[in-house]
Amino acid sequence: MATKRIVHLRVYRGTEMNYSRDGKVKNVNQLVKLTYLSREWHNFLKHLLANGFCLVEVEKVFNEKGKEVKIPDNISAEVKEASHLEIKEQPLSESQKEVIELKKEIEGLKGNGADKIDHNTNIELSHYSLEGLEAKFPEIAKLKLTNVDDFVAKINELAEGSN
Repeated sequence: MATKRIVHLRVYRGTEMNYSRDGKVKNVNQLVKLTYLSREWHNFLKHLLANGFCLVEVEKVFNEKGKEVKIPDNISAEVKEASHLEIKEQPLSESQKEVIELKKEIEGLKGNGADKIDHNTNIELSHYSLEGLEAKFPEIAKLKLTNVDDFVAKINELAEGSN
């Protein structure tokens, strides 16, 4: 027959532990009594972060007869593992990795002044390039466009009009 152990846990509320000058804990704390390996035990340990606890310690363990016993290593290890109150990072899927890479590329372009046009650079626009466009479309030289989107739209508009 399995023994029902009652575990007394000391739980501390807050986002971090705070101590007074003399070393006493300032966090609000309370004693929680749970039956080991019960459904309540598992749910309590599972939701420590959601309940606002920053630290959980095993204070005492009692056997089924109500006598205090030495704290078993497996109970303290389980509580210690559950009380690492950080959100565990899930591995990213391929699509999430792709989105992150695209965002980095966009940020890189924004940071490099991609919205400004360097008039000495060759920009490939479908089957057109800047070389010879000024001769073919003299209106472009007059416009002084600084936004890439406006520039591309104007070239496409002029290219469609010349065909």
